[in-house]
This record gives sequence, structure tokens and C-alpha cells, in this order.
Amino acid sequence: MPTVPARRGGKGLGEPFILLVDEPTGNLDSKSGESVMDLLRELHQEGSSICLVTHDQRYAEKADRTVHLVDGHVVNEAMTASAETV
Repeated sequence: MPTVPARRGGKGLGEPFILLVDEPTGNLDSKSGESVMDLLRELHQEGSSICLVTHDQRYAEKADRTVHLVDGHVVNEAMTASAETV
């Protein structure tokens, strides 16, 4: 399982406003991948914006907003119903 810095007590990640994460689950087993995604969800619920790049549709479907790129061009952009009401 990946080592994740502690967030409590002013140590570790602090209070990031925006996190850019590129394939954070790409080389992980499914259990470790879910742990990483749980941490990102927690950070988002605490107010951080998460910009996640993934090829894993399971994780993309959980996003409030998705932007699909092909050859560097936006081909589709969507927001979930829950994100539109926030």
C-alpha cells in the first residue's frame, strides 16, 4: 500500500486548495487504489479541488465533472446532477 503523509496536526499535505493527480491508482492493486481514492474524496469533501487524470472509467464516473480529451482536444465535458446543484 502506498505511504500517504498524515494530514492532521499541521503535518503532511496541509490544506491544499488544488491537487493535480495523474493516474494515482495506475500501478496499484484494487484495494490500495480504493484507499487512494478514499483519501482524495476526503480531501474534496474538506474543500480541496481535485484534478484527476485517469484511464479508469470506474473512477471517472465518480467525479463531479469530467472532461474527455482526444489528441489534446476536448471532445466531451459533463457535470453530474449533484455537482450542478452545489
